[in-house]
Amino acid sequence: MGANDLTESSIPTARTRSASPYGAVLSSESTVDRFSLHLVAQPYWRFPHALWFWAMGLGAGTFMVRHVFSVRDAGTVLGLPLLDVLGLVLVGIGGLILILDLGRPERVLKALKRPDRSWIARGAIADFVFLIVGAVYVLPGWVPSLPWTDAPFLEAELLAQVMIAIAFLAAALIIAYPGMVLYESLSIRLWHSALVPAQFIAHALSSSIGLTLLVLVAGDRLGDYRSPLAIGFLVTLVATLGITHMYLIDRSHEHGPAARAGVERLVRGKMAVHFWVSVVLGFAIPMVLTLVALASSDSAGPLLAIGGVLCVVGSLQFRYAQLCSGIKVSPLG
Repeated sequence: MGANDLTESSIPTARTRSASPYGAVLSSESTVDRFSLHLVAQPYWRFPHALWFWAMGLGAGTFMVRHVFSVRDAGTVLGLPLLDVLGLVLVGIGGLILILDLGRPERVLKALKRPDRSWIARGAIADFVFLIVGAVYVLPGWVPSLPWTDAPFLEAELLAQVMIAIAFLAAALIIAYPGMVLYESLSIRLWHSALVPAQFIAHALSSSIGLTLLVLVAGDRLGDYRSPLAIGFLVTLVATLGITHMYLIDRSHEHGPAARAGVERLVRGKMAVHFWVSVVLGFAIPMVLTLVALASSDSAGPLLAIGGVLCVVGSLQFRYAQLCSGIKVSPLG
């Protein structure tokens, strides 16, 4: 899986236009093509952006899962609750990728402007709120004298519950805003679907439950959390597969050629291997493993852990395939 999958050699050039029912897909434009209506693969959103979106959703979702399912003891790292630390670190990694992508410090500050218009600005603000409030919330692991504990929401003191609620709302925005960024990219018709934000939410929740299951099984702490987490995992996996199916139908029936060409590239073209591996190994097989785990308590732990790993990796691979399948109409697009 790498950024080189979307190169000039992977799609027809101006001199070798394909006889596709969706029109020729060009990797670049030349002077003679300037006023020809053709399709161009977007060159900007690649693997680093897929990693950014994936890390943000996985980190924010892991924090939410811990408090929704009241996971009290998943282990610690440096005296701090492991799941919360994982959530903070993953969101921090996503934020670091965003900063590196913007390039200069003044661009980082500019990204925070106009949250009334920009989903990037809203997401960046949510990142900062989540990281700051989340870091303060877990401090009792290092400073036990603080007037709150790092217990999950339903067992926490009022002050801790306020911090958890703020971090929870920020985490929800972190999960949703990348999908809104893609949805508002009007020139990339493959992404301009209301089902894209829904996809991001479903992917984040399923992979976050998968990561939580992996952590609990690895630490031999699954215990009473097995059934509720397994049921939650199953529900989110079914939702993910269902939303993906509806999304493909929706984009295949788009009137313009760019969306259909994007679907073609995603399911049968250059990105097809990444797409189908992510759907089958990342979501369908974990769903089957979860059903078996619910029916057989003896082997539940290993099956859920394997399903969790596959889902976490599959979610990243799907994000990469979807980004690299974005195609626009040029020069009008």
